[in-house]
Amino acid sequence: MGAELVDGTNVWIGAASGGSWTNPANWRAESRDGYSVEELFARYAVYDLRALAPGAVVDFDYADGNVYNVRNTTGAMFISGIILSGGPDDVWTIARSPEAARVHFTSKADICIDGGRLDFHPLTSTGFDYPTMPLVKKGTGTFRICQNNAFFWEVTHSVQGGCVSLTNNYNLRNCGFRISDGARLAVDFGSNAVAGVSSDAGVNPATTSIDIAPGATLELMSGFNINATSFGGDLTGTGKLRVSGGKTFSFTHGGNSNPLSFAGLLSVASGDLAIGTSAKPTGVAPTATAEIEGGGWLRFSAGQRLASLSGVGVDGGTSWPAGETLTVEEEGSKSYSGRLAGGAFAKAGAGTLALDGEVACGDVRINEGTLAIRRGFYREGLAAAWRFEDDDDIGADATPSAAFRQKRLPLSVGTKSSLPSALQVLVVTPASGSSISVRLPAWS
Repeated sequence: MGAELVDGTNVWIGAASGGSWTNPANWRAESRDGYSVEELFARYAVYDLRALAPGAVVDFDYADGNVYNVRNTTGAMFISGIILSGGPDDVWTIARSPEAARVHFTSKADICIDGGRLDFHPLTSTGFDYPTMPLVKKGTGTFRICQNNAFFWEVTHSVQGGCVSLTNNYNLRNCGFRISDGARLAVDFGSNAVAGVSSDAGVNPATTSIDIAPGATLELMSGFNINATSFGGDLTGTGKLRVSGGKTFSFTHGGNSNPLSFAGLLSVASGDLAIGTSAKPTGVAPTATAEIEGGGWLRFSAGQRLASLSGVGVDGGTSWPAGETLTVEEEGSKSYSGRLAGGAFAKAGAGTLALDGEVACGDVRINEGTLAIRRGFYREGLAAAWRFEDDDDIGADATPSAAFRQKRLPLSVGTKSSLPSALQVLVVTPASGSSISVRLPAWS
């Protein structure tokens, strides 16, 4: 095990179905210094649980404290490691009882689980050293942190094998996770927050990932001493990835030009969420959606197709490279107040997308549905060049200085001062089988 100081190992010899953690009869002490089971409870010890059967429940009922305490450690047991093994579908539980029962992991506590999943419910304690000591997950199995107020201060945990599972763990926002090749971080349900997630260099995206389940949220919050991070594995799932904290988080997909598998919601409140790099561009699944909540930016490194784009953040926005196209295939009705900066922008889908933010991109093409441009969008000198693209040539080109008009779809665009006071929204809807291209000059 990886702890700097380990006094011995308590080996489970109790019932295979589980039992009380604090019952000495359930353990056998292995210690070079001759410590008993009870003495190891109060010291730095590894706990070997490989004798437990699938479905076993061990009641963590320790509430006495530790002999190494330099502060108040009442109710805390110091754990230097856990060992478990079983089949891939096996599940074991360490339940928390009573309220005073707490665990403090020592440096560095190896969590070695081969096969199966350990559901860990005891409350983790942090008041004895600063920063909190990191966990090191090893083995092919899963370590699920079930306590929703589990707390770690300014530390980066390592997932060197298997999986660490988060379940409604918002108080992990002050710690980060570093994922090694072949390992995973799974966000299984609830609202979860971490300071950041990074990966070792050269990880394989086919076997290394962050997975966000449907209905679950992972928020990247830029904790105290956890700097902005880059993740080279895959991002998968249909849940929500939210960025806050003001720093940049990037997902490089290991330089793979194929898009990330993620098909959920990308949400940016503050800071930047970068998908790929200019040198090695990538994207996300075309069924993904995006939302700009505040002053943050969602930055694509290549052309991208999204199922929806929305948000009230007027100081943030969405960017993509010049010469590329961002397509929003809106089938419902959404409003977007953020900025658009990049190459061409295309509206697809039968629904309505309302824009009232700053547009600093190339051609705006309405291929399907309705694009509603709110009155606040207009500024002095606005002009539009447009054309219908269809076999029947029902439209005619207009120069950028001309008015925006067409016989079958009477539309007009003038300067802000010339707009009728009653006009609140310009709605552009192409005829069936047609598309409209609109050139909107950059804001000055």
